[in-house]
Amino acid sequence: MCPLYFRTGSDGEYFWYEPFEHAAVVRGLPRGPRAVVAIPWTPVPGRRVLTGNASEQTRRQLLEAIAQALVDLAVGHGWVSVHLLFCAPEEEAALVGKGFFARRSCQFQWHNPSSGSAADFSVYLDGLSGRRRRKVRAERRRFAGLGIELSYERGTAEDFLSFWEAYRATARRNDCDEPPLPKRFFEELATRFAHRVEFTVARRGAEVLGRTLNLRGDDGAYYGRFWGALDPPPLLHFEAALYAGIERCLDLGLSYFDPGYGGGHKALRGFEPQPVYSAHWYADPTLHEGGKKFAEEEAVWLKAAYFGSS
Repeated sequence: MCPLYFRTGSDGEYFWYEPFEHAAVVRGLPRGPRAVVAIPWTPVPGRRVLTGNASEQTRRQLLEAIAQALVDLAVGHGWVSVHLLFCAPEEEAALVGKGFFARRSCQFQWHNPSSGSAADFSVYLDGLSGRRRRKVRAERRRFAGLGIELSYERGTAEDFLSFWEAYRATARRNDCDEPPLPKRFFEELATRFAHRVEFTVARRGAEVLGRTLNLRGDDGAYYGRFWGALDPPPLLHFEAALYAGIERCLDLGLSYFDPGYGGGHKALRGFEPQPVYSAHWYADPTLHEGGKKFAEEEAVWLKAAYFGSS
């Protein structure tokens, strides 16, 4: 069993398709409909195909059967492509064995060296270079001078709606008429998933300046998902969205902090690159082979840039 969506765009997938879309246009091919196996707006790697308690061998066979079924469905329904995103490594391998090509990306996480026990922010600073350590300390000193206090709060239904207003204001500041996730999403989050949500709330006196919306996972991780502020002062975003998440992991002894997808600037702040696995199939043979070649060249660059050239 797997989630399957039919798409004409790519919002919420966190994958860069422009070279493939340009190649399709040049060849006079449609860009959709596409079939996507993914969890919308969730750039968190993991299993995308559920096979229960199947043995490793049985799971491999089931993955290969699903891969073939996806191709058969694509051919039968005229889908231009099929994509399995943020999947497990064995899922990528199984689909590649059935004619898909692999495409790698990366995202950044901070791993807590004192996982399992409480620690202070110095543990994080000790993992940085001297120059970067001085820069972070200087940033935090400047932020401390702003008179802003941060707290970690579960949040009421009203807090979720207040966050939505700040989230929408943030989107509009970035030239987006409406944010990608609607108000209804946050209402449902407050109703169904509030026990997993923790807000980092920034206040100056009684005024709330901004919030990040974070999730606590069963895997011992802390996930920074969304950020919202009506009129954020300088440095607030880095403090609330990055340093506060690291500090929370240290306070609670959590294993790692995942602040969300992308951002090479995170590598400068001690976040480590983690590989992201995916598998792709295009109905047009020339586009498929071109995509495969592009993905191979992209993987070489990615390895050299973030994972070492050896």
